[in-house]
Amino acid sequence: MPVTETFEYQLLLIELGRLLKLPVGAQHILSMAVFAIMHYAGGGLAHGLCAGLVGGFYLAWTYLYFRQRSFWLALGMTIALHSLHNFICIWI
Repeated sequence: MPVTETFEYQLLLIELGRLLKLPVGAQHILSMAVFAIMHYAGGGLAHGLCAGLVGGFYLAWTYLYFRQRSFWLALGMTIALHSLHNFICIWI
């Protein structure tokens, strides 16, 4: 899911925000909020708050931070961080 979720909740939403010339903070909040809503819908309140808000905050921040340098770097680093997070949560 990290690849799909990164495309849907970071890449598409943040790039749409950039296209619409939204401030970086608004891009961050948009990505984080939709990520949280989708995790809430799929797993309830605790999942929405923990995975959605906290995870969504860091994944959106990662994408925005590395996007300043390169689109591909932002995409790769966000997918890698999300994959590592899921691996730790599921297997450890």
